[in-house]
Amino acid sequence: MSPAAFCFLTLFTGILSQMLFRILGLYIPAAALTIFYISVTYGPRVGIICSFLTAICLVGLCGTTDFLALLCLPGVAGFGAWWPYKTEVQHPILSSLPGILVMAALSLLAQLSVIDIHHQWVLILSSLAVSAVAGAILMPVTVGFFDWIAVRCGLFRYQDARTRILSRER
Repeated sequence: MSPAAFCFLTLFTGILSQMLFRILGLYIPAAALTIFYISVTYGPRVGIICSFLTAICLVGLCGTTDFLALLCLPGVAGFGAWWPYKTEVQHPILSSLPGILVMAALSLLAQLSVIDIHHQWVLILSSLAVSAVAGAILMPVTVGFFDWIAVRCGLFRYQDARTRILSRER
């Protein structure tokens, strides 16, 4: 499998899972987690291109109204490219922290764009808590699942990103 096909499979899975969560009535931006995964694994250029493609698909398929969250997807790609430089990515459980940060930030932006802030603080905080818990659970699952596929296909893994960066800098 080529890296381009792997990126397509990753994005397709993220977009599909985000649409399924929306059908259930939950705003969980799961596609942002796959963009983060791709940015860590393949770098910022591939991550930003994939973030724009994901935003186009989400607008076209979901008819989404939270354009602030869609505009932040390239920011998620930049955060994903920065993450392996500053922290350890060897263990998938350690990836729950960026999952919490990404999901909480995008959920907060989406809630602030559609809810009356003065009267709905409980709703905003509960949505933030649900998306943070979902990010803490879904990001390690995403890393484990896609790294498992990447090993089977002989592609770069999320867990090897820091090692590749350090060997490139020497």
